[in-house]
Amino acid sequence: MKAPTYTAYLPTPPTDETYQKVVQDFFSDIPYVAKCLWRDELLPAKWCLDFDMKHVFLRQMLEWRMERDHAWATPAAPWAED
Repeated sequence: MKAPTYTAYLPTPPTDETYQKVVQDFFSDIPYVAKCLWRDELLPAKWCLDFDMKHVFLRQMLEWRMERDHAWATPAAPWAED
């Protein structure tokens, strides 16, 4: 077997439009969560906070941040160095 290259998943930087859209969508959900809490609608508030905000938008932004910190390249595994 060939040695692993650790390049199976190398994301590309987002375009400015994509980045702005994700940030805008993240912040547009905040009033919706507050409105649901004000109306004592806990399940829709939890869904919006846990799924939409965290798993869709925040996760994407954190992945972009991590990749930006590593110059958009997965560093080689420390055990693979010769």
